[in-house]
Amino acid sequence: SVSGFAVGTGTLKAVPSSPLALGYSPAAMVVTPSNSFLYVAGPASINVYSIGTDGSLTVPSNGSTVAVATVVSLDVSPDGNWLFGLDGLQQLLDVYQINTSTGGLTAVGAVPYPIVDGVWIPRMVRVSPNGALVFAALGTAGDAIFTFNTATGVAVHVEHLNLTTNTFNSTPFITVS
Repeated sequence: SVSGFAVGTGTLKAVPSSPLALGYSPAAMVVTPSNSFLYVAGPASINVYSIGTDGSLTVPSNGSTVAVATVVSLDVSPDGNWLFGLDGLQQLLDVYQINTSTGGLTAVGAVPYPIVDGVWIPRMVRVSPNGALVFAALGTAGDAIFTFNTATGVAVHVEHLNLTTNTFNSTPFITVS
């Protein structure tokens, strides 16, 4: 289930229709910047729920499942037009265009990224505040960095930061300023 709360001065109050039974175990959630839609990743699906002005969640009339994907993390671009999913089965960044009226998703692409070293454990995807970069945390396999064009929805893998284990044989020091 998903529970919604209104935050008051030192209080939390459940919003109408809360908790909302999902019928599946959620893996990740994200709200659009306009607070219109909640996207929830479940087993092999991304689902959408409309958020009412009172914070209540409802299932759209055409159903909640808007994409078939197995993702472990979700994020939305700052302009609210794009949803990113970090795939949990393949080394892919899934990109979807958001219909800002209905919450529906259109698949734009799945961008592969290479893993050179470490153990690939997809953890989290986040978009930079200006929407131009997308970052994927991949466990000891490092981080994947993508450029993103907010006008076209094209993401390109541009860099991979590998975690290295270095052993330094040095003496700690303290500086005073």
